[in-house]
Amino acid sequence: MINNTVLQDNFTGNESTVISNDSIGVDYITNKPNTIKGKVLFVTTTDSMIWHFLQPHIKAMMEDGYIVECACSKTGDYFDNIKAALNITVHKLHFSRRPFKLQNIKAYYELKKLIKTNHYDILHCHEPVGGALCRLAGHKYCKKIIYTAHGFHFFSGNSRFNNFLYGSIERFLALKTDLLITMNNEDFIAAKNFKLRTNDSMICKINGIGINTAIYSNASKSQNTIKEQYNILSNKKIILTVGECISRKNHITLINALQKIDPVAVLVICGGGPLLYKLLKTVGVTISDRIIFTGYQSQMIPFYSEADVFVSSSLQEGLPCSMMEAMASGLPVVASDIRGHVDLIDTNGGILLDPNDDDGFANSINTILKDTALAKEMGEHNMEKIKMFDSTVVIKEMQQLYAKLENVTRI
Repeated sequence: MINNTVLQDNFTGNESTVISNDSIGVDYITNKPNTIKGKVLFVTTTDSMIWHFLQPHIKAMMEDGYIVECACSKTGDYFDNIKAALNITVHKLHFSRRPFKLQNIKAYYELKKLIKTNHYDILHCHEPVGGALCRLAGHKYCKKIIYTAHGFHFFSGNSRFNNFLYGSIERFLALKTDLLITMNNEDFIAAKNFKLRTNDSMICKINGIGINTAIYSNASKSQNTIKEQYNILSNKKIILTVGECISRKNHITLINALQKIDPVAVLVICGGGPLLYKLLKTVGVTISDRIIFTGYQSQMIPFYSEADVFVSSSLQEGLPCSMMEAMASGLPVVASDIRGHVDLIDTNGGILLDPNDDDGFANSINTILKDTALAKEMGEHNMEKIKMFDSTVVIKEMQQLYAKLENVTRI
């Protein structure tokens, strides 16, 4: 069962605009600063990264007195929406998310020309491709370069060759970096072995990209809105997972586990992606009426409000926002025991398992669905714990790092 409804908010920007978005999770007011601290370029591989995660950070910088511009590829309506919502300049570059695509050579020269021409004081880059090309193109022309690693491409459980390749690349690029920001403990420990062009004290860890925990924790429980929309019987339990249908999300473990889970439960998969239709074909007749593929959803609060447990069998994560949103919504969690998940979930808030252990996932989900008191305790613990990952906390951390960077000289 699939529904590809996509909800898109449209914003028009001006000198004083209130902006609110479920994915962004922050309400704020745009105001022009009285003094100018410097000129900053945010570089990301895709416009969706800016739209979904970086708007609050850009706003905070503008309010601190920085002139902010962005550079990214155009993947859809996000590009124009960013310009309208934030009233800033956004430069279109021909990035590909695949690091060895030839078009990234073109993007490199576009970015190099942009940086050389516009005389930025700070480059703040995100995502592997954008982060690599920004540091290669900008290290000669910009005073300070920041890289935020949302999850290194080398990690525990990856192949030895890939870990050597991507680890070597990141080690080399660190030499062109003034401030390296990580979001999970495994990446932070790995980064500590790098040498920056400033000093080791500028290798830091923050609590993710930040979410507005209040909009999830304060949301009223939906009155079967999702169940009615997707023809789910009112007495059914909802197992919720959120993420693109791509190989690293490893949805197949959850599909296999569902055959061993109490028939009272249905699995709701929110996310589109290249493997969506392949996953549809793998679903057997015996459980086809218990799996719902919703496609991409931009408004997730109703799904969290009606879910009984949040699950993820992903093979690789940095620090997943969907899990943070689920925790803020008061949900217990069953997830793979991997980087990012272990930074969020402890034994009081959920159960961590081998990502390919479908029997373990089935047993753990059954336990939580049957024990409502345990589910409630886990959900309440998660709701409290996730407060340290709130946008207000993370933005303060970032402001402190920017202030620290101002006083650092290269070694």
